[in-house]
Amino acid sequence: LVTNPIGLVKVQRQKNVSVAGDPRTYMSMMREIHAQRGLSGFYRGYMPTLYMETIGRGFYMYIYFSCKPLLAQWLYGDPSQGETLKCRALSAAFAGCASWTAVYPVDVIKAKLQADVDAVRYSGVMDCARQTFREGGLKAFVRGIGYTMFRAAPTAATVLPVYEYVKDNLYSKYQI
Repeated sequence: LVTNPIGLVKVQRQKNVSVAGDPRTYMSMMREIHAQRGLSGFYRGYMPTLYMETIGRGFYMYIYFSCKPLLAQWLYGDPSQGETLKCRALSAAFAGCASWTAVYPVDVIKAKLQADVDAVRYSGVMDCARQTFREGGLKAFVRGIGYTMFRAAPTAATVLPVYEYVKDNLYSKYQI
């Protein structure tokens, strides 16, 4: 409910940044979307976002937690060593790349729908998928994935170990 409007405004801003001298700010774009489309205008592409934030993030966490003991077994010969920083970071990098691989085609559709906030080009998710395939085949669903992988590995390798470190310290300090 929160990430879709933020993502939609981000995509709209990216789409319009190439327009020379576009004076609109994020806030003015939000006001414009609300004036033209109402609150529902912020939820264009909601189903792909929902998929990515539920199935995609679940897959991300499943891969991360499953990979730590396997990687520890491979690196140290002992699955109980999965909580080392090295295992956490490598598992997180792998999980980030694997989850983006699983959701990237959906992210392409989401971004196209959000760029077409007025529903001029695409009537919905399936129409967008059909047109995308018709225009570029399967390659159209993975265009740009290399950059995403380049960004996903170090991001996940940082975020998940930091998350676990903070969680572990909060649990031990406050016995939550």
